[in-house]
Amino acid sequence: MVCYGIGFVLADSLRKKVRLMNVVEGSLAATIVVADDYFEWRGKVREILNQHPDWRIVGDASDGWEAVERASSPQPDIIILDIGLPQMNGIDAARLIRKNCPQTKIVFLSQQTDRDVIEAALAAGGTAFVLKSSAARDLPIAMVSALHAAPVAIPSWPPN
Repeated sequence: MVCYGIGFVLADSLRKKVRLMNVVEGSLAATIVVADDYFEWRGKVREILNQHPDWRIVGDASDGWEAVERASSPQPDIIILDIGLPQMNGIDAARLIRKNCPQTKIVFLSQQTDRDVIEAALAAGGTAFVLKSSAARDLPIAMVSALHAAPVAIPSWPPN
């Protein structure tokens, strides 16, 4: 399995190293905002994130404008953005978040599998892109990578 990132390819060995970093070094503390228009999906993301005691969810958003607002206050370490947000899509929201809160890492979590969309999301300031279908496995890896400021893997391509 190969994972793609911005301008580089990461092999499974790096994914395993990132997973090992999480187990050996422990998760870095992080504040997180979750932005998705489906309440149920935000709940699923909360379940995944709550497995990591050092990660604290400080807000959520159901549309793009709300995501930009939540990123400005309380200025989380990471914002998890869906691409298909109403009012303003996640890619446009990421551009504003990157401009207004450059220290906040942006992790995209979407069901989009179109290569151009993924590249646009990363170009808009995304630190990582994770498919919703692999969120339970890949979201924690992307979060740790983002917190360690390491090259960030996105899901295997093509998606399963």
